[in-house]
Amino acid sequence: MRIDCHIPITLRITGVPTDDQLAELGRALARAVTARLAEAERLFADRYGDAVALPHTPRPPGEERRETKGRNGLFSVTSLPATPAGFPASQNDDALGEAAAVPTAEADRLDGLSAEVPPVDFSFPSAGPTTSDAVPGKGIPAAERFDAEAAKRNEQRAEVPRHGGDPNAPELSEPGVPDDVLREATKDLARDWAAAVPDTPAVGVIPGDADQQQQVIAVVDPEELWQLPHIQDIFRNLAAHMAASVRARNKATGPGTDPADWLDYWHGRFTASVRHILEVRPTHSYVDKKTGKKSHPARTAHLLMLRDAEAQVSTRPPASDHGAEVTAMWALGVVTRIEELRRAAREEWLREVTTAADQFVVVAQNETRFRGEDQNAKPVAVYGLPEDLEGTVPASAFPAQLQPTEAGFSPSVAKFVAALQAASGTHVQAINYGGHEEANPLVGDRKSTGKYSFDLIPDIEKNASGFYDHDKVVGFFLAIEQASQATGIAWTAYYNDFGVAKEVNEQVRYQRVGFSGGGSPANPTPETRGSLHHGPAPYILHIHVNIMPRALAAQFFAGFDTPPPNLDLGEQP
Repeated sequence: MRIDCHIPITLRITGVPTDDQLAELGRALARAVTARLAEAERLFADRYGDAVALPHTPRPPGEERRETKGRNGLFSVTSLPATPAGFPASQNDDALGEAAAVPTAEADRLDGLSAEVPPVDFSFPSAGPTTSDAVPGKGIPAAERFDAEAAKRNEQRAEVPRHGGDPNAPELSEPGVPDDVLREATKDLARDWAAAVPDTPAVGVIPGDADQQQQVIAVVDPEELWQLPHIQDIFRNLAAHMAASVRARNKATGPGTDPADWLDYWHGRFTASVRHILEVRPTHSYVDKKTGKKSHPARTAHLLMLRDAEAQVSTRPPASDHGAEVTAMWALGVVTRIEELRRAAREEWLREVTTAADQFVVVAQNETRFRGEDQNAKPVAVYGLPEDLEGTVPASAFPAQLQPTEAGFSPSVAKFVAALQAASGTHVQAINYGGHEEANPLVGDRKSTGKYSFDLIPDIEKNASGFYDHDKVVGFFLAIEQASQATGIAWTAYYNDFGVAKEVNEQVRYQRVGFSGGGSPANPTPETRGSLHHGPAPYILHIHVNIMPRALAAQFFAGFDTPPPNLDLGEQP
């Protein structure tokens, strides 16, 4: 019985090669194919005897070239958090947990040509939540990670000895075959390609091309994400619930009683937040080899990593170490490897984009619960006091409690954090930046308010929702309450996990932990629109704290005819 196998070979060429270049490539490719056929013939002979031959049947002239291309999907649907308890069920709830695969075209592989180039992992470890422009962390060297494709290739090579072959046999050691037909066909293909677009230069994969890399890590329009069916379904659900909750509480019509009001509200916050977290906020640590800068927005970091990986892959081997044929084969392998890099980089970028969209759903779900669910705790408020009541100290005055910053802190912050460190058994430090206090409740002129606002980033692992572990962060908040009792300093905080906030608030009997997500500072610039977040990751997971020394507050507000509402003067220690 005779079995004929037709195996197409694709040769990718960038630009229009010269006759000499085509001849060199043709000879190199022909020898590589000959070596593979010879190896196959040896395997068949070892297994079935010397009588077995592998006849070569050229492709019939004029046969149409076929190429199967995959669809480049933009976004995949990832599993989404469940709708909060008590909310109307979505009609598409069953579909939300199903991941939709995005097919991609499989690149033709020239095995072994880039074996010395390690594959690249385009994922980024979180730089850590931050509220400052400087994100601490170490960069990720390009092209150093292990990936599944490399594992697959190594596994295939390991199988060769089991079938009688030598995985280290040279691939260009077999006698060549006449390459006139191959050379002429390749030359005709290149010329036909150029003739098809006579007014436009032929453009293929150009290693290191910044424009092509920009297309791989493409700018995302949040409006397109907002229109995704699963996003629309969830937000319509939440809007209907919020409108019903407002009507039930107020028993009237007006703002907030129409679901369209809430859809508009979240629409603006969704688009501003996604754009800010992907394009503006420096959330990724990666060392830019040209500038030395370590902290970048998500898209910038992905572009830098792709740029560096392509540069490493594209490094030409020294001419003294390799002959012209090997150099030509290396050039072919570079294109294949660049395609692999770009496909992996694009997939990782789209995963991050999808995560940004899905995690804002978590923000909105928690906001709905903060607004709609009752808590067995009293309202309470602290206010930023004028700076001249106790002044400002530099971070260097209390290096164990305060992270370095030019903004400075109120002396009460150092006192409070020292008590918190003792209560929690951690070395957490306060973080501040210029103007931080101006976006919080205060009295008097914003510019003369003291530095009573700061951020905390506890060393607590994240859970599946992107928040800190529930039980551990509850314990941390209770340590904050202990520090308050020890120092006589009142506190409130912003942290967007409603389950944690409700548990803490009901234990301390006051609504000290509240919500802040998706909003903007007063008079926002395009860069700060949608920048106010307090979890979940990637939305700047951290705890924001406002404090107010009760003794100073009592003195200051003594002259007020009407103190501000819910003022926490508490009991002095």
